[in-house]
Amino acid sequence: MLVRGDKYEILWRQFLRTALFFGHGGMFIMGLIFLAVLITAFWLIVVRKKDNKINSSSAFEILQERLARGEITADEFSKLKKNT
Repeated sequence: MLVRGDKYEILWRQFLRTALFFGHGGMFIMGLIFLAVLITAFWLIVVRKKDNKINSSSAFEILQERLARGEITADEFSKLKKNT
């Protein structure tokens, strides 16, 4: 005869074996995993791209900085500006 704790332990193990991995509960768990993968992919693609755009300078801004530091002359600046 089973003790009350043993009965629930058996039911719990049966639930883990069937419902979570093979039955409808398994579809629920896989849905949650799929949703987590989608959210992570969205974050990696969209949010990280925005961060990179904020930190990056355009070619024209870089040319202006080089002119201000004296690395290039005004003539070189105008030639390079036409190319960008």
